[in-house]
Amino acid sequence: MLNAISAVDPNAVNFKYLVNTHANGDHTYGNQIVTAENIVASAVCSDEMDELPPQMMAGLIDQADQIGPVGAYMTSFFGRFDFTGIVQKKPTMTF
Repeated sequence: MLNAISAVDPNAVNFKYLVNTHANGDHTYGNQIVTAENIVASAVCSDEMDELPPQMMAGLIDQADQIGPVGAYMTSFFGRFDFTGIVQKKPTMTF
């Protein structure tokens, strides 16, 4: 997404604020690649980010074939994503 935006306007990816609306990984795991002056989220969102860090998600996917129906469910939704190497970047501002 960032590459597509910067192809149109290189300055468009210079964000002052990045807002995490909730703690799902598809909303927060990309924080590390966005250069924003401030990452903003509710305190609840920030706390929830600690409950399922990227390393835990990577581990769940790695073990999916060993945990039965839950593993199959996880793989069906998240198996195509690589969660290894993601560094959790927490909000700098909470409310």
